[in-house]
Amino acid sequence: MRENSLRALVDSGASNNFVRQHSLSKLNFEDVDTPRSVLEVRLATGATVRIEKRVVRV
Repeated sequence: MRENSLRALVDSGASNNFVRQHSLSKLNFEDVDTPRSVLEVRLATGATVRIEKRVVRV
């Protein structure tokens, strides 16, 4: 059992789900070794940002 916890709302109909790197580090989640890639994400404001795609083991 982990000492810390994270409450999250996961949108099962979404293409992707997102979490801050700080939260992953704090909870000691480990990266899965996968090729790195970049995602273009459109925000609710209409702006588009580019982020690094990562996979973690939870």
